[in-house]
Amino acid sequence: MRYVTLVLIFLSSLHSNEWIDEARATAPQTEEILALFDQIGSSRVVIETGSDDLRIKYVHAQGCIEQMLARRQELGQITDLVGIIHTPLPATPLCVKPEETSTLDPKKWETVLSRAQILREYLAKGSKLYIVYPEGGLQKRSADQQSVYTAALEQFSTNLIDWTLDANTIDPDMIGATYLFRGSDNELYAFSIKARQITDMQPEAEWGIWFGPLSDEAISLRVNAICDYLSSVGGPKL
Repeated sequence: MRYVTLVLIFLSSLHSNEWIDEARATAPQTEEILALFDQIGSSRVVIETGSDDLRIKYVHAQGCIEQMLARRQELGQITDLVGIIHTPLPATPLCVKPEETSTLDPKKWETVLSRAQILREYLAKGSKLYIVYPEGGLQKRSADQQSVYTAALEQFSTNLIDWTLDANTIDPDMIGATYLFRGSDNELYAFSIKARQITDMQPEAEWGIWFGPLSDEAISLRVNAICDYLSSVGGPKL
């Protein structure tokens, strides 16, 4: 039995590293982003505290992983993919157009624009995505942003789900996104990111990425915490 367990752990590591390598290849080839992917590939969990400048590498990594997951599901290499973006306001990339301009830091704004395109491609491939936010979150968006978001909901009505929580706020430790899927080995895997929205930049915050099999204790702790929290505030049952 111990031998079988070790084999399964080894196989899950091979899967995870293969997926990370694929996502890494599409990322901006900067030292910081490549180093982040190397850390994810070797340890599965990366957590650090720092300024909002961490957004650039973490959110670019997020977009590349989202893109990879959608592509792999389309090819039948993973199954049962479902994503949950759990943030104070509806997901920024779906509230702006991929070509929209901004007065924000161009490098940070680029993370929004790239994911605006990536999430629409993810949805166009038929992958399921919940947009989860507290009561009043949509109303905090501008009229133009609400219009863009409504258009996305109409365009992807079969697999983009708008979900308002039974709460007025969201725990800062729970802000981010989580994706669950099944590998060809029939094991359950997860990708989760802890990140602040660009509308809520903090001088210092904790950023984190978890990527790997749910059999990994650190990953299951993060995913279970997210699922338990969402369940406690009227979130979707996953």
